[in-house]
Amino acid sequence: MKDKGLLVLAIVGVAFAYFVFNFVGDVENEDIHKIESLNPSNAEERKKKEILEYYRQDVTGTPILDLSGVSIENAKRIWKESPTKKRIMQLFPNFHLMRDMIKLKLAPSEFRDLLLEKLSQIESDYLSGTISSYKAKEEIGNLK
Repeated sequence: MKDKGLLVLAIVGVAFAYFVFNFVGDVENEDIHKIESLNPSNAEERKKKEILEYYRQDVTGTPILDLSGVSIENAKRIWKESPTKKRIMQLFPNFHLMRDMIKLKLAPSEFRDLLLEKLSQIESDYLSGTISSYKAKEEIGNLK
Protein backbone atom coordinates (compact mmCIF):
# COMPACT_ATOMS: atom_id res chain seq x y z
CA MET A 1 0.00 0.00 0.00
CA LYS A 2 2.81 2.32 0.92
CA ASP A 3 4.58 1.55 -2.38
CA LYS A 4 1.42 2.32 -4.39
CA GLY A 5 1.06 5.74 -2.71
CA LEU A 6 4.69 6.52 -3.40
CA LEU A 7 4.27 5.37 -7.02
CA VAL A 8 1.15 7.56 -7.48
CA LEU A 9 2.97 10.49 -5.91
CA ALA A 10 5.93 9.97 -8.26
CA ILE A 11 3.62 9.80 -11.31
CA VAL A 12 1.79 12.98 -10.23
CA GLY A 13 5.17 14.67 -9.64
CA VAL A 14 6.47 13.69 -13.07
CA ALA A 15 3.22 14.85 -14.75
CA PHE A 16 3.39 18.14 -12.84
CA ALA A 17 7.05 18.67 -13.81
CA TYR A 18 6.26 17.87 -17.45
CA PHE A 19 3.36 20.35 -17.45
CA VAL A 20 5.44 23.11 -15.78
CA PHE A 21 8.42 22.73 -18.12
CA ASN A 22 6.25 22.71 -21.26
CA PHE A 23 4.23 25.67 -20.03
CA VAL A 24 7.36 27.68 -19.17
CA GLY A 25 8.92 26.77 -22.53
CA ASP A 26 5.81 27.94 -24.39
CA VAL A 27 5.73 31.20 -22.43
CA GLU A 28 9.42 31.81 -23.17
CA ASN A 29 8.85 31.16 -26.89
CA GLU A 30 5.91 33.58 -26.89
CA ASP A 31 8.06 36.21 -25.19
CA ILE A 32 10.81 35.72 -27.75
CA HIS A 33 8.32 36.08 -30.61
CA LYS A 34 6.86 39.20 -29.00
CA ILE A 35 10.33 40.73 -28.66
CA GLU A 36 11.19 39.83 -32.24
CA SER A 37 7.97 41.36 -33.47
CA LEU A 38 8.76 44.53 -31.51
CA ASN A 39 12.25 44.89 -32.98
CA PRO A 40 11.04 46.35 -36.29
CA SER A 41 9.11 49.04 -34.44
CA ASN A 42 12.16 49.69 -32.28
CA ALA A 43 14.16 50.14 -35.46
CA GLU A 44 11.48 52.47 -36.81
CA GLU A 45 11.49 54.43 -33.57
CA ARG A 46 15.27 54.75 -33.76
CA LYS A 47 14.97 56.02 -37.34
CA LYS A 48 12.38 58.59 -36.31
CA LYS A 49 14.56 59.75 -33.41
CA GLU A 50 17.58 59.98 -35.70
CA ILE A 51 15.64 62.04 -38.23
CA LEU A 52 14.24 64.31 -35.52
CA GLU A 53 17.81 65.13 -34.51
CA TYR A 54 18.15 67.01 -37.81
CA TYR A 55 15.25 69.32 -37.01
CA ARG A 56 15.65 72.66 -35.29
CA GLN A 57 13.35 75.57 -34.69
CA ASP A 58 13.64 78.79 -36.65
CA VAL A 59 13.13 82.22 -35.07
CA THR A 60 9.34 81.81 -35.21
CA GLY A 61 9.47 78.42 -33.51
CA THR A 62 8.67 76.48 -36.67
CA PRO A 63 10.58 73.20 -37.02
CA ILE A 64 12.85 73.11 -40.05
CA LEU A 65 14.98 70.32 -41.45
CA ASP A 66 18.62 71.31 -41.12
CA LEU A 67 20.90 69.19 -43.28
CA SER A 68 23.78 71.63 -43.37
CA GLY A 69 27.05 69.84 -42.76
CA VAL A 70 25.52 66.46 -43.69
CA SER A 71 26.89 64.53 -46.65
CA ILE A 72 24.64 64.39 -49.69
CA GLU A 73 24.18 60.62 -49.35
CA ASN A 74 23.11 60.91 -45.71
CA ALA A 75 20.93 63.89 -46.52
CA LYS A 76 19.16 61.86 -49.23
CA ARG A 77 18.53 59.05 -46.74
CA ILE A 78 17.20 61.47 -44.13
CA TRP A 79 15.08 63.28 -46.74
CA LYS A 80 13.49 60.00 -47.79
CA GLU A 81 12.18 59.33 -44.27
CA SER A 82 11.44 62.88 -43.16
CA PRO A 83 7.98 64.24 -42.39
CA THR A 84 8.96 67.37 -44.34
CA LYS A 85 9.27 65.34 -47.54
CA LYS A 86 5.84 63.84 -46.96
CA ARG A 87 4.28 67.30 -46.49
CA ILE A 88 5.99 68.67 -49.58
CA MET A 89 4.95 65.68 -51.68
CA GLN A 90 1.31 66.39 -50.79
CA LEU A 91 1.65 69.65 -52.75
CA PHE A 92 2.49 67.83 -56.00
CA PRO A 93 2.00 68.91 -58.84
CA ASN A 94 2.09 72.52 -57.64
CA PHE A 95 5.81 73.01 -58.17
CA HIS A 96 5.70 76.65 -57.17
CA LEU A 97 4.27 75.79 -53.73
CA MET A 98 6.66 72.85 -53.41
CA ARG A 99 9.61 75.15 -54.11
CA ASP A 100 8.36 77.72 -51.56
CA MET A 101 7.81 75.01 -48.95
CA ILE A 102 11.33 73.65 -49.51
CA LYS A 103 12.74 77.13 -48.94
CA LEU A 104 10.66 77.51 -45.77
CA LYS A 105 11.06 74.04 -44.27
CA LEU A 106 14.70 73.26 -45.12
CA ALA A 107 17.63 75.25 -43.80
CA PRO A 108 20.06 76.52 -46.44
CA SER A 109 22.42 73.70 -47.32
CA GLU A 110 24.07 71.94 -50.21
CA PHE A 111 21.26 69.39 -50.13
CA ARG A 112 18.54 72.07 -50.33
CA ASP A 113 20.26 73.57 -53.38
CA LEU A 114 20.43 70.11 -54.98
CA LEU A 115 16.77 69.47 -54.17
CA LEU A 116 15.65 72.78 -55.70
CA GLU A 117 17.74 72.15 -58.81
CA LYS A 118 16.34 68.63 -59.16
CA LEU A 119 12.80 69.95 -58.62
CA SER A 120 13.27 72.41 -61.50
CA GLN A 121 14.47 69.60 -63.79
CA ILE A 122 11.56 67.38 -62.81
CA GLU A 123 9.09 70.23 -63.27
CA SER A 124 10.41 70.86 -66.76
CA ASP A 125 10.22 67.16 -67.67
CA TYR A 126 6.75 66.79 -66.15
CA LEU A 127 5.26 69.85 -67.82
CA SER A 128 6.72 68.85 -71.19
CA GLY A 129 5.18 65.38 -70.83
CA THR A 130 8.53 63.60 -70.81
CA ILE A 131 7.77 61.91 -67.48
CA SER A 132 4.54 60.83 -65.79
CA SER A 133 3.31 62.13 -62.45
CA TYR A 134 4.25 58.79 -60.87
CA LYS A 135 7.82 59.07 -62.17
CA ALA A 136 8.05 62.72 -61.11
CA LYS A 137 6.93 61.89 -57.56
CA GLU A 138 9.36 59.00 -57.40
CA GLU A 139 12.27 61.15 -58.52
CA ILE A 140 11.48 63.91 -56.02
CA GLY A 141 11.07 61.40 -53.22
CA ASN A 142 14.16 59.34 -53.96
CA LEU A 143 16.48 61.93 -55.51
CA LYS A 144 18.38 59.46 -57.67
